[in-house]
Amino acid sequence: MLKAAAIRLFSFFIAILLPAYYIAVLTFHFEVIPTDLFLTLKSGVEKIPFSPIFEAMFMELTIELLREASIRLPGRVGQTIGIVGGLVIGDAVVKAGLVSNAMIVVVALTALASFVVPSHEMSGALRILRFPVMLSAALFGFLGIAVSLMAIFIHLCKLQSFGAPYFAPLLPFAGKISRTHLSGSLFESCGQWGNDFPPLPCMKYCPKFSGSRSEPC
Repeated sequence: MLKAAAIRLFSFFIAILLPAYYIAVLTFHFEVIPTDLFLTLKSGVEKIPFSPIFEAMFMELTIELLREASIRLPGRVGQTIGIVGGLVIGDAVVKAGLVSNAMIVVVALTALASFVVPSHEMSGALRILRFPVMLSAALFGFLGIAVSLMAIFIHLCKLQSFGAPYFAPLLPFAGKISRTHLSGSLFESCGQWGNDFPPLPCMKYCPKFSGSRSEPC
């Protein structure tokens, strides 16, 4: 269970950061990778007429088109279109000199990582957030990535779920963290952590996720 959670967490960061990291390295911070690897990447992109950000945007939009097309087609046909379309388009754009081989690998790994995220809503959010993070990386390098992540983190800290902070009990710290918090139960008793986070006034029953029936508020 812990191993699966670690893989999902790793995939989460891969899905949102890998294209941005690749763009930042090729645009600003080539010194952070070994020289041999940089020369290999440089030889692959030196004949590409577009910058890494345009390559990434083009391939990400292509992947999104294939994803949407496969969803709206019948089951087996949609899967076939997704696989064959990805192979054909990837091979064609590389042979045409529009996208480098390394970018194809980066986009493919990013797409696979986004599929590992179990929540469909979170996967969709990652797909949307990936574009501003890539743009920040193209403009400011690693600094842009750091600022983007900070903005996302600040936004998450401001969110609330059932009247409780999204990151509770970690932020704000509730004094102690019990096994109940770590196991996924959001409310210890009647929708509260102690008396700090009362339930919403419109709730008839306080939410409980332990399997027992919710109690009246």
